[in-house]
Amino acid sequence: MTEKITLSGVPETMLQTVYARARESAGRGTIHDQKAEEIIRRLDYDFSLADKDTAMRSGVIARTIVLDRLVCAWLAQNSGAVVVNLACGLDTRCYRVNGYARWYNLDLPETIAVRERLLPERGEISQLAMSAMDDWGDEITEQGTPVLVIIEGLTMYLTPEELLSFLPGQSVIELTNDDPRGTEPDMGKVEEALRAAGELVDGYL
Repeated sequence: MTEKITLSGVPETMLQTVYARARESAGRGTIHDQKAEEIIRRLDYDFSLADKDTAMRSGVIARTIVLDRLVCAWLAQNSGAVVVNLACGLDTRCYRVNGYARWYNLDLPETIAVRERLLPERGEISQLAMSAMDDWGDEITEQGTPVLVIIEGLTMYLTPEELLSFLPGQSVIELTNDDPRGTEPDMGKVEEALRAAGELVDGYL
């Protein structure tokens, strides 16, 4: 049985991105995203425009490859850490990686309402129905453990002032940082992931 989903504006983009991941997973298999495939099978939604938007799909998959590799590398160095996924939409990275003790998926209430229908999450995966601009740092109850904050597909909607204002101080650790006490990203891992993503994009275009 399929579910009818009606969204518009920015929230609707989460349907396009999950479709891109599901299509790639079920097709060439450059990424493997069983959860995304399950979501798409459950939805009654016209994905014809997304099917034609090759640039959008290639961008989503390239971004997925880069962030998956960086997150996995960071968690390998910080096993048992906490992850906060801002503006998560229908992101399924928490099912593709391991090594974390707690994962928070955070988005606007209307988005989390859709996510709870399609991805009911319990245990080590929690959902926070609030804006990334809110003081969400108070919702992270774990103490004395590294925290990784993922910001994907959000910053293009923010002004520089907004971007700086919503990062909650010491709760933030850079995505590409091997050492949570340091400040410099491991550019070797960044470049390796970007090369892999670039090869994928070349294959699409």
